[in-house]
Amino acid sequence: IIIHRAKLRRSSHPMRPTSTDPISNCCQRPKPIYTPMAVAQTSSLLPQSRGSSSWFRNLALLTALSVFALVVLGGIVRVTGSGLGCPDWPLCHGQLIPPFEVATLIEYSHRLSASVLSLLVLGTTVITWFYYRHRRWVFVPSLLAFALVLIAAGLGGATVLTELAWWFVLFHLGVAELLVASLIVTAVAGWHSEGSLPGEAYDSPSIVHLELLV
Repeated sequence: IIIHRAKLRRSSHPMRPTSTDPISNCCQRPKPIYTPMAVAQTSSLLPQSRGSSSWFRNLALLTALSVFALVVLGGIVRVTGSGLGCPDWPLCHGQLIPPFEVATLIEYSHRLSASVLSLLVLGTTVITWFYYRHRRWVFVPSLLAFALVLIAAGLGGATVLTELAWWFVLFHLGVAELLVASLIVTAVAGWHSEGSLPGEAYDSPSIVHLELLV
């Protein structure tokens, strides 16, 4: 009786036979093979998290507003005749903390603002290097802005050392305007590219029109 019940249980739960039909075997989907390179490529195609993307967009916007404020402050330096309030460079009257005079404080505030802007541009460029290299409308203007802020700093020092030679003043202003344009494009492209996949061609007409307008 025990042997008979065991046979009944086996017959009621038959084992699933393996298919030997070549047609059914060929139609089965092969199992994917995951290699370290494939995993790395797949992870690089994942979109950035909302937290990091929002943080970058706010930083890019702050940097764009800062460079605009710096250009305005440079105009104030020019209008008030404070360009030689600090007759040397990079120090001011040979000191890290200058004397408390109106022209000196105006010029020195311009230098301090330029230093803060340089750090903001550096931070923006580093973030775009690690997370936005696949978006050329974010990455390329950011790299250009980093190069321009270095050139603007050098031209600013040359302007002071040449006692406000007009050609250095002109070049300094022109580079500053290019810096404004680059950071505006970086900020707008960073806000506009939310949700796009890495690696896709980012040729949005609105961004192209903005670049031409700026």
